[in-house]
Amino acid sequence: MDVLGVFGRGIVRALALLVLWLIRVRRVIFVGAGLVVAAWLVTLSVPRLPILSSFQSMFGQVSPTTQTGTRAANRPVGITGEPVASVDAYIKGLTEFDAQLMWGSLAEEAINQMKSRGGSLDALQSGLDDAKKRGARYEDISMIGNYPLQDGRRYLFYVLSRRGFSGPDQLEQIFFVFTVSRDGKITRID
Repeated sequence: MDVLGVFGRGIVRALALLVLWLIRVRRVIFVGAGLVVAAWLVTLSVPRLPILSSFQSMFGQVSPTTQTGTRAANRPVGITGEPVASVDAYIKGLTEFDAQLMWGSLAEEAINQMKSRGGSLDALQSGLDDAKKRGARYEDISMIGNYPLQDGRRYLFYVLSRRGFSGPDQLEQIFFVFTVSRDGKITRID
């Protein structure tokens, strides 16, 4: 019994010291409490994040299935590295300063949008020619991923490193998000 009494007094002393320390460093408590609340809120919202299913499939976790054991209908498989021919052609045209390749990879609706803003194949080629004359060039092209949407379209994410566009030999990195229709043509570029 004497051992428990000594042990109990040690615990009480440790708790008292902890409380005293916490009183002295109130700011730490507020920050710590804020972090705990933030972590709690994040864990509540993680299952609702739209990209979570993609990461789960990338890391081998089980994806939702129907009662028959097959993958749920109309559910995207996840991010892949599959190239799409129209996007490859567009980027090849961009890096080789060939407007015809770029224009040919666009869906009719994208071409009509460009025309409604005053764009044309000739204007695009003229802009590419000007950039080429200034010594502009592309140094790196990185495909980040190909994300299938439930309606059959796809989002393709790319990052390009280039020099000479914003200044002589100045490096800049730009991104593209291509929306590709079911028939494989680019409908939108962001």
